[in-house]
Amino acid sequence: MEIDRHLILQVSLSIVAVAVFIFGLSVVSQVYGAEEPVEDRVVNGTISGDVSDLSVSDGTATGTLSGTLDLDFEESVTGSIDGTLDGGTFSGSFDGTIEGAVEGTAAGEINGTLDQEDGTFEGTFDGTINGTTDTNLTPDGGLALIALIAGFIILMPIFGYLIERESEDE
Repeated sequence: MEIDRHLILQVSLSIVAVAVFIFGLSVVSQVYGAEEPVEDRVVNGTISGDVSDLSVSDGTATGTLSGTLDLDFEESVTGSIDGTLDGGTFSGSFDGTIEGAVEGTAAGEINGTLDQEDGTFEGTFDGTINGTTDTNLTPDGGLALIALIAGFIILMPIFGYLIERESEDE
C-alpha cells in the first residue's frame, strides 16, 4: 500500500469528522446535562462487605461496613452499623455514604449474617438514599444528540464524495 496525497486526505478528513463528532457530544452533554436530586428515595436491596472496628458486647454489635449496595444498580457504601448480634445473625441500622450512580448518603435497616472471624457482612438493606445522580441528558439534549448523529451520518458521505471527486480530477 502506497501512501499518497489521496490516502492522507482520506485519513485526515476521517479524523477531523470523528473529532468534530466527539467534540459535539461533549458540548451536548455539558449544555444539556443535568444532575438530578435524589431525596428520601426508598430502596430495598442487598448489602455486603467488610466490617472493621467491630465491637461486640452483650449481644450488641457496632462497627464500620465498607462494601456494596446492590439495588437495580451497584453502589459503593461506607458507614457505621449498630444493632444486635445473635449467633451470627445481625439486625440493626446502617448510616453512611453511597457512591456510584448516586452520590450522597444511605440510611436504613440491615439484616443478615455477620461473620466475626472473617469480618464480613451479607444481608438485606431497607432504607432511604439522598444525594444527586450522575449527569443525565435532558429531553432537549436527546433531540440535540439525534441532530448531531444525523449531521454526522450526512457529512460522512459528503466527505467521501469530495475525496472521490478530488481523486478523479487528478
